[in-house]
Amino acid sequence: MLSAAGVLLIWSGSGVFSHLATSSWNALQAAWWESLCGSLVVLFFLPTTGLLKQVTALQPGDVVRLSVLGLLAHTGYYSFLFLGFASGYQVQTMALNYTWAVFMVVFGGLINRAVPKWYQWVSVGLGVMGAILVVIPGSESAAHGAAGALAGLGAGLCFGLFTPLSVRWSYDPRLVTSWMLFLSMLVFSFVMLFSGTSFSFQAQGMLGALYMGIGVDFVGYALWQRANRRLHPWVVSVWACLVPLLNITLLTLVAGLRVPPPVYLGGSLIAAAMVVQNVFAFAARQTKPRAVELAPRDEG
Repeated sequence: MLSAAGVLLIWSGSGVFSHLATSSWNALQAAWWESLCGSLVVLFFLPTTGLLKQVTALQPGDVVRLSVLGLLAHTGYYSFLFLGFASGYQVQTMALNYTWAVFMVVFGGLINRAVPKWYQWVSVGLGVMGAILVVIPGSESAAHGAAGALAGLGAGLCFGLFTPLSVRWSYDPRLVTSWMLFLSMLVFSFVMLFSGTSFSFQAQGMLGALYMGIGVDFVGYALWQRANRRLHPWVVSVWACLVPLLNITLLTLVAGLRVPPPVYLGGSLIAAAMVVQNVFAFAARQTKPRAVELAPRDEG
């Protein structure tokens, strides 16, 4: 629960700092600077974490699986997210990005054979609707942004597939985070070199890149994987639906924005989602036979 709470606090600023990055650079530049910042921090801490031994012990199959996780969670996710923000349709991108909560439950059932209960579907549905209601009133100028909508769906699909795969393959969260940051930096570097995109420095954009690379990626992704291994993924997905509400609150405090009425409705739906999830999950645990409750879990 502490890991999940830490993720919520860190990721609540992702909208503000993504906007800072893409207002200074295009999507590719923002993604490269963000992955560079995260990679430099990983490089600094790498000798003290013992990850070098894990890297040298990797087999070819491990390299493939870690690369798949990195391409989904970081390279693909940020490509879609920053494309949506850079296109000017931040609202649609941020709203539909939260479809990953649904994708995560669907793929979790298929990959990890964890069939959700009816109340888990209800809670996720309420949470996603609440997240969309919270984000959509943030801008009226992007009311019909197809580009932002497609980018948001792409980001949601990438992250929704990454989470159950990371649980299935169960690598050290620090290793996954380090691998994905270095992989993204290499991929974005090659794309920038071949496309002739400049590696320009912008002070305002660097604030966004530093927060996204160090906070959201280096710290946030590691905490996210820890939370998903200790809680059911659909429980964490409902908690994560609080992120847009926190994003709006931060914008209100920083920029003095007025909170539209739909935001309050969205917040109420998110709160209802958490109540449904936790009440029925608690009731289900209470009605389990004691023999089943004490049986060792299948870690496979």
